[in-house]
Amino acid sequence: MSATTAAPRPLPFARAALWACFPALGVGLFAPAVVASSDLGVVSEVARALGAVDGPRTLSIASSARKLLDGGHTVLAAVVVVTTFLVPVAKLLALDYGVRTLRAGGEGARRALSVAGELGRFAFLEVLVVALLLAVQTSGRFGMRLELRFGFHVFTACAATTLVLAVLVERALRRARAAAPPP
Repeated sequence: MSATTAAPRPLPFARAALWACFPALGVGLFAPAVVASSDLGVVSEVARALGAVDGPRTLSIASSARKLLDGGHTVLAAVVVVTTFLVPVAKLLALDYGVRTLRAGGEGARRALSVAGELGRFAFLEVLVVALLLAVQTSGRFGMRLELRFGFHVFTACAATTLVLAVLVERALRRARAAAPPP
């Protein structure tokens, strides 16, 4: 970075938030995310007693992917693994690199943000995958009640954190470009 180019302000909390997301992502993937149960009142109790309906099932994102794989839905299981594990980890690594290089001139941050932006397109896909996963897990059943659990909230918080931090890093880069004198 030349002496005439303004250095972007560092985001001291950003790396801590990003690194907190790594273990939180693990919790979000493996902790109970949803409880699916039959909600037909007395009929549910009778059907459960007769063995026609399973009791409540607690699912995590990881266990759901495993159930899909075991059920022969290899492509769906692969989509779940890619969009709920690989894409978020890649996004976190790209954002961390962007935050680390932001102070040093921003070029690395620009590249990392470009990668994170491309991966960010999958953010809605992550949500779609979880919805699809729940639909597959409860398909063919009427009167199902779904209760969200801790793992779902932690996973969602990680996704939201990466989106917010990407916006903050992009703003810091824009401020640095605006403050820099023209070449």
